[in-house]
Amino acid sequence: MKNIVLKVAILSSIILISCSQERRLVRKASNAVNVYDYDKAVSYYDQILAKDSNSFAANAGKGIVLSEYMGKYDKAIPYLEKASKNTKKAHKKINNDLGVSYHYIGNYPKALDFYAKAAAQNKEDDPDYDYFLSKRILDCRYALEHPEVAPVEEQSYKNIGPVINTDMPEYGAIYRKDELLFTSKRQDTPKEKKNGLDGRYFESMYVSTIKDDSYSAPRRYTLPDKGKESNFKRGSESALSVSPDGKTLYVFRRGKIYEADLTDSTKGDKKMSRVVNFSDFQSYATISPDGKMLLFASESENGRGGTDLYKCIK
Repeated sequence: MKNIVLKVAILSSIILISCSQERRLVRKASNAVNVYDYDKAVSYYDQILAKDSNSFAANAGKGIVLSEYMGKYDKAIPYLEKASKNTKKAHKKINNDLGVSYHYIGNYPKALDFYAKAAAQNKEDDPDYDYFLSKRILDCRYALEHPEVAPVEEQSYKNIGPVINTDMPEYGAIYRKDELLFTSKRQDTPKEKKNGLDGRYFESMYVSTIKDDSYSAPRRYTLPDKGKESNFKRGSESALSVSPDGKTLYVFRRGKIYEADLTDSTKGDKKMSRVVNFSDFQSYATISPDGKMLLFASESENGRGGTDLYKCIK
């Protein structure tokens, strides 16, 4: 929550302007970001851009919201690029968000160009100091130095379609036999309200049946699974991975890792022991093909900082 408040404050500080009407819309956009209504924030910036397509405030604000808050990196780039042309007002955050956006779409040379500009302004005594900037730079260099990985222009992907995807985040896709398990932050029930963390609904698991390369309308997936649309309320949970033999599902819930026996749909899942759930936050898990080694992510005070990878031998 502290990081979100800081981001909103920074967003507001770099788009100060003189035009009273523009200032009013920018203030409304900042307030919308503050309550996690990012679509409304974008609409306010669009009102400014409709009258002045070169507005630094609107281009910077919309670009930051699209990239940093909504994860729409390809759409953010044109606005951030236009804002970056104003060398007097361009802020480290704009250069950094441009770097991140180009990084995510696989344009590593452009990402490095903007990361370099951000790094020149990234001072350790700055309260907005970016601890992970150097890591992102190394990631881009690694990608460029390893041509055995197919270049972006030789890769292809496509949206799986509106049957699965909504305007809310869908992620963590897992294929199991003729089913697709995934996690979504869509509205589960008409009464569900958005959470106060990221302005989305709480994440839940969904399942879709695959037949002849087409997907059935997904339904809520819970454990035990009753094989029909469920209004079961358990809180935020997400699917992590399925064992190679398809028999065990690993689930994230409230900072802990659970496992479920998929061979028996009448059973629920169970929290793994403290050997795995040894800190307040474990976020991912996957099992080796032989079922003897579990790789998982954890945030521990005894770690190297942030989320670290661990392995556990059975």
